[in-house]
Amino acid sequence: MRTIFYLTKFQYADIKDALDDICDKDDTFRYDIKHMGSKVKLIVYSETEKQAYARGFWIRDKLGIDVGFAVRR
Repeated sequence: MRTIFYLTKFQYADIKDALDDICDKDDTFRYDIKHMGSKVKLIVYSETEKQAYARGFWIRDKLGIDVGFAVRR
């Protein structure tokens, strides 16, 4: 299952590097990231939609993101 997150006000390269570091330490999920002009689209995949949703918010906390974070289920 997947959950899509949109991040604004962040640089694609910074997010990509941070996600690579996180995924090196945790292989319970995978992600896809796309640069979309002024925002970054982060797609989190996990066994269930609930896990993907929770993992996305976990990523948000790990990256220290408190603004510019939207979710589409």
